[in-house]
Amino acid sequence: MSIGAFARFGIADVPSFQSNWQALHDGSDCHIKEQEYSKNEYKNVSFEIPITGSHLTGLWRINLDGRMDQLIRADDRIIIREIKSTHTCLPLPDSDLQEIYLHYFNQLAAYLVLSHGEWVSNLNEIEKEKLLRQNASFQRQIEALPFDKDDTDATFLKTPLIGELVFINITDQTRQTVTMSVESAQEFLNEQATRLIPFLENRWMHRSMILGCTIPDVFTEYREGQSVFIDQLRETIHTRRIHCIEAPTGFGKTGLILQVALEYLANGNCDRILYVSSKATGQLQVVKQLEAWGLSQKCGIRHFCLRNQAEHEIPSAPLRAFNHAEIAKRWNLAAIDLPYLICDEPVSIEKLQYLGNLTGVPPYLISLALLPYAEIWVCDYNYLLSPNSIHILNTIAGYDPSQTLLIVDEAHNLPSRVADVHTVELKATIGWLLLDALRLISAPPDILRMFETLVTALDGLKANSVIDGNIEDDFSTLLHDLADASRNRSFNFFALNDWGKEFFWETHRLSRTLSRLSLPHHTSCPENGTLRCDCLSGAEDIANVLNSFNKSILMSATLPPMPLFAEDCGVSPQEINVIYADAPWHENAFDIAIDLRVDTRLKSRERFYAMTAETIIACLSTWELPIVVFFPSYEYADTIHTYIQASDSLSRIAVQPKGLSLSVQSTFIEESLLTQDAIFLILGSSFAESVDMLGGRIRSAIVVSPALPKVNALQEVRMDRLAHLGRDDAFERIFIIPAMRKIRQAIGRLVRAPGHTARILLHDKRFAEINYLKHLKPASPPQLLNTTEDFECWIHGSR
Repeated sequence: MSIGAFARFGIADVPSFQSNWQALHDGSDCHIKEQEYSKNEYKNVSFEIPITGSHLTGLWRINLDGRMDQLIRADDRIIIREIKSTHTCLPLPDSDLQEIYLHYFNQLAAYLVLSHGEWVSNLNEIEKEKLLRQNASFQRQIEALPFDKDDTDATFLKTPLIGELVFINITDQTRQTVTMSVESAQEFLNEQATRLIPFLENRWMHRSMILGCTIPDVFTEYREGQSVFIDQLRETIHTRRIHCIEAPTGFGKTGLILQVALEYLANGNCDRILYVSSKATGQLQVVKQLEAWGLSQKCGIRHFCLRNQAEHEIPSAPLRAFNHAEIAKRWNLAAIDLPYLICDEPVSIEKLQYLGNLTGVPPYLISLALLPYAEIWVCDYNYLLSPNSIHILNTIAGYDPSQTLLIVDEAHNLPSRVADVHTVELKATIGWLLLDALRLISAPPDILRMFETLVTALDGLKANSVIDGNIEDDFSTLLHDLADASRNRSFNFFALNDWGKEFFWETHRLSRTLSRLSLPHHTSCPENGTLRCDCLSGAEDIANVLNSFNKSILMSATLPPMPLFAEDCGVSPQEINVIYADAPWHENAFDIAIDLRVDTRLKSRERFYAMTAETIIACLSTWELPIVVFFPSYEYADTIHTYIQASDSLSRIAVQPKGLSLSVQSTFIEESLLTQDAIFLILGSSFAESVDMLGGRIRSAIVVSPALPKVNALQEVRMDRLAHLGRDDAFERIFIIPAMRKIRQAIGRLVRAPGHTARILLHDKRFAEINYLKHLKPASPPQLLNTTEDFECWIHGSR
């Protein structure tokens, strides 16, 4: 366990959960200055010293590791010094600082006790030798200092030790030092260990219940193909670290994979399961399945879904509104019984908000405090891969990726999602506003000067102008200097509005993106005064994450060709165990035809608007209602809707609205199924990829256009990166494969169980081309409709 996590456990520690723009600004300047201060004060000083060790309390041995800020050898003692930046006004009584920042005192106490020889007096000689080996890194640091040789043997552990917590107000640089003796440190450590013990015992009790338990079958009986699939996964789970699984929508892959993962957990191979999905609908669906499974009652396995911070917010307890002291006070007064709360499943957002209103504790903090008590975590990709959120899970007690099995749902979205989170945009209009705000808070002159230079350079960019290597280098230098200055200068940063702080964070992110050779990117100017940096591939980051886990299982109904997917994830195909589920009932459920009469390419589609409208009207008059029509864009859907209304005003058509919440999405679908003749949905949206409410209820659908990504400068850059493949193959990879994946996702939602069938009309002649058709993977060749007579004959036919 990290000393930081140990020190924070059971204490409402807001900084660990604050956003990265705060981490960007907090502390760096203080640490640098304090290093110089210590060098001038003492001759013998070392920085960032790793240390490991164990602490015995009752029947528990807690293994700890951490990194001390400073190790100082004075004339008659060794000083372990920790530097802590704060926004709290100083000086304060030591007791007040202890109440507000108890976790800092616990951290220093752990360093002191682990570094001192007397604390092992209750251990036997073998354990003493083991401790010396564990503290070898600390001993090497002592020996590396220029001491007399006679002082560098193992007796350093008996050298008098003293701890110092140096608090520095980052706004006015007020400095306050609190000292700690080894005796006091032992008291802090014992008290914190006592706080941790109930959690350890709770985990041990549940672990004992889980180990060796029989996981109940997720399904009472298997469908065709499921038994073969689960047996294959059980047999191969130990053969590779990374597994890729493709199974059609409705196959039951989520439940089957969770069952194998839980068996893996119950056999003692991992401590936790982390399930991540790119869409909220996917997260809520797996939670619903876990609740129906009843694992908590049957074998003590608990789950928790961590939603994003914004969904937790309540007016009475916004997370950012409180400082350390207020949060700590509210948390201690609340006395929330976390083990009891999580056993009372499900713990919904509404329940957390109710508790927040009742206790004054921000609901998001309650969510994070509940995570250590759950064996299954469900959350968004961002918690693993976004620079804004990646730090959050690492603050959770007991979280260790190497002891965690990772399940990635909708894995086909992983490469594009990671590229998106590394994409940054800076606008001069926001920069000028922020510059005025910086002047108002009297920011340091050099920051004002650099910031004005940056914003002036942004303002000089013209829409669609070429950002060549020289211009990019100039911006990279400006951003690097500003990011450094923002870290290494003291000013009232927190007087800025959130958007101002975020702009600083974006400059830091953009600086890192431009400087990372392993993060290929393309810079552009999409509009006047705007610099945009698009990440082209996050493969290295994905590979690092996947390889950090005990096992990683990536699943999807529409995985790309495996060599391409492996490359996009930064791993070799030989490292991956691949399973393709066999579901004959799904493959034979579709009756597909391709309408060769139309060309829906952007330059041609206007000529066929009337025919597209007529085609939909004909299907409405013939097919069982309602039907679904998938479009590549809202604009296209609205245009065809207008054409239909002009010639058939009686047809009832619902067009997918923009920006609906999860609950409203479900309401829209349910009401449309009951009251509309046709539902127009957008390819790639959550309605087309995540909402599983259409299976067995919609029997006919039209797909208007292959929905290729828009051709622009960014796509051309992506094409150029694949020039070695040839133009046709590069086009297929950048344009056709993503488009056909969206279509497979969309039509797959219509068939979710044996007995479901669907008629699909692919409304564009390009669908008949081999490079398109092969990625649709139809079980039998689609019928080709060359004429209106062919079309009429097909729509009036029956399966």
